[in-house]
Amino acid sequence: MIKWSATKLKDATECMFKIYLKYEEKIKSKENYALASGKHVHSFCEKFNDHRLKRNNYESAESFAKQGAYMWNNLVLPQKNLEEKFEGEKWATYNIMKNCLTNFYDFYGDREKPLDVERRFVLGIEDYLIEGYIDIIDKPFKHIDLKTGYHKPTEQELKNDYQFTIYAAALPFLAQRDQRLREMFQLTKAQEKTLDTNPLDLMEEVTGEFYHMRSGTFVPIKKTKNDLLELLNTIESVSHRAEQGDFTHHRGRHCDWCLYADKCNEYRNNDQIILPEPIREKKQEGLLFDINNHKLKLHQEIPKIRSVKTPPKNKKKKKKKLTKKDTPLFKDL
Repeated sequence: MIKWSATKLKDATECMFKIYLKYEEKIKSKENYALASGKHVHSFCEKFNDHRLKRNNYESAESFAKQGAYMWNNLVLPQKNLEEKFEGEKWATYNIMKNCLTNFYDFYGDREKPLDVERRFVLGIEDYLIEGYIDIIDKPFKHIDLKTGYHKPTEQELKNDYQFTIYAAALPFLAQRDQRLREMFQLTKAQEKTLDTNPLDLMEEVTGEFYHMRSGTFVPIKKTKNDLLELLNTIESVSHRAEQGDFTHHRGRHCDWCLYADKCNEYRNNDQIILPEPIREKKQEGLLFDINNHKLKLHQEIPKIRSVKTPPKNKKKKKKKLTKKDTPLFKDL
């Protein structure tokens, strides 16, 4: 069964050829300073806000930011071996990171820890699985997404963001299945009843916030069932295209910062265009989309959510005990 995420859906709506390169040819994108530093900031903030871990004491926001930036510069970055796109990118990234971490500590340093961080989930709707990771879950019925990028979006831009639609739909189901979240949300009796009968009816009571860490400001966003219906129909439409072998290029501004531009240009320079027939001739196992020519089905009503899974976090695999065996010096002597 095919898994979808907000990132995969964004890739598909921007350019189907990116989907082909990323998931079918499995081309690995080049990690850059922005992506690598963003991951580090998320990880550092997650540990600080994780309700299962003891918080370290910091003298100030500056000391918190300095430690995070120091770890990045001296422990994480040397292993990344990133190539600077412009002179001074390393220094610029270091300062941006310090600024983001300072703002984060100014807001969360003296506050009670959020209910959860980096919560993973998988929703089963129709023939699709929709997965995601919520950066922060807080009360009352709130999810927060941390972003370290330059651009601060408007409320209208977030209204068009599928990521927040997925989170708003998932949060009531997470509360239904997690007794700790249910209790911490302090729901009314009416909300409790709705949570047990149809959690999706609480979707419009969920509040989302985009935390722009560079400026230290929040942008609120609300989602409705209509947004979820639009999301499902977009998945259906994109899936139908892929099943027909339609991985057409779509040129636009997104090409300027696409992480798969090198491979894409290689095809382009060789005058190669992906057509349906060559994809059909490829191996039948391992394809991103099964080519079964099913009819396009657009939803007018939200279908029933079949399943909700919340994979455990930090589940470590048990190491197998090595048993010593006597090995003869000479075999078949």
